[in-house]
Amino acid sequence: MRWVKDNIDKVKANVTARAVAVDVDTAVSLYDAYLALVTATDDARRQA
Repeated sequence: MRWVKDNIDKVKANVTARAVAVDVDTAVSLYDAYLALVTATDDARRQA
């Protein structure tokens, strides 16, 4: 039984690590999109 429990704990840790990685990727993507929007808005203001 102990072997099964250890494996379940490993799987849980892997799933948690993946979920955190996905959250970080999403946050970085959103930040990149925000920066692109700010840059585009800034450029548009300069040309106006």
